[in-house]
Amino acid sequence: MTSTNDPAGTPEGQARDATTSFARVLVDEWARGGVTDAVVSPGSRSAPIALALAADARIRVHVHQDERSAAFIALGIGRANQRPAVVLCTSGSAAANFHPAVLEAFHGGVPLIVATADRPPAKRGTGAPQTINQVGLYGDAVRWSVDSPPPADVEGAEDSWRELGATSVIASISPIAGPVHLNLCFDEPLVPSGAPLIDTGGLPNNESWLSPVPERESLEADQVETLRAITEEIAAHQRGVIIVGWGSELRAESLELLARATGWPVFADPISNLSGTENEVVAYDALLRDQIFASAYLPTFALRFGALPSGRVLGEWLTRVERVFAVDPAGRWIDPARTNTEVLVSNAEASISAITERLANQTPSLSWLTLWREADALATDAIRTSLESIEVLSDPRIARD
Repeated sequence: MTSTNDPAGTPEGQARDATTSFARVLVDEWARGGVTDAVVSPGSRSAPIALALAADARIRVHVHQDERSAAFIALGIGRANQRPAVVLCTSGSAAANFHPAVLEAFHGGVPLIVATADRPPAKRGTGAPQTINQVGLYGDAVRWSVDSPPPADVEGAEDSWRELGATSVIASISPIAGPVHLNLCFDEPLVPSGAPLIDTGGLPNNESWLSPVPERESLEADQVETLRAITEEIAAHQRGVIIVGWGSELRAESLELLARATGWPVFADPISNLSGTENEVVAYDALLRDQIFASAYLPTFALRFGALPSGRVLGEWLTRVERVFAVDPAGRWIDPARTNTEVLVSNAEASISAITERLANQTPSLSWLTLWREADALATDAIRTSLESIEVLSDPRIARD
């Protein structure tokens, strides 16, 4: 699609405000792509984007002076919402403070749009203040990155700007969620000049300039065969567990269906956003710290979605399990404890649908789940009683409260 903008359509000799136009187009595409929050660390070079964000009612703007903290706030928003938040800073060393959160987002599969303002490329290497080489600043810890030149009023500019905004959203969520880096160069003036703007209408019906390639939800023949064999194993194992970590791409409803179909307890990492299922064992980490209990309650099969929950106790326990089967849409072997015996490259939702459909006519035994529920109730009650007896401020009590 091409833009119908015509620079000749402005009064003779009057230049249009490319910088403000670019910023508004970029923010508009972010909003169209589903961005609802932006965290801004103030600075002069990032003013065009900051002003455009403040002017767009679809995006909530959170202002935080400290860049490192701002980036982690955006990371938390992305993790909670499963869609990217924007984090914005000025040029220079400010951008380096985003790096810890970028690494967390990359390894945690959290969508994040990192927008670093920059001086024009001609200023690099000249000793200009607040100027470092920001190109590729985060190395290979991003899903996609771009060094965007200062906006200019040229033919097709709006199309390329909209493509930039839409691509940054898509790249942060697909095929594997993570951070993207937009290094945005701006020349002065950095505030609206009052000159006419370049047409920023965009597509009708508030549609994004680009649409993500839909994730394949159907299964290939080899995946169907693998899941058939796995389902037979699941049906044969009464002592099984379901483990869910970050990046599982599961819906709570699907996890609930799987738990009911198998009759197995669920261990859900808090950062998976899938806590609260009917079969969940909340105190699994505390229970497994008791060696006698851990040995007596060792399962024969474990079904994993996403990363292994944090904490070494569960990982060490799983190394003793005969069969640990993981499902990951990208085939990632996210397994620091090396517990997996097999990884299926498959859409998690489609996999659960196939498994529960095959188990639909079977009634699972609940004796194994009942044992875990009773142990979980005893453990959580003991933990609660212990915490209530502590009158001084402590880390466990703060975490509970």
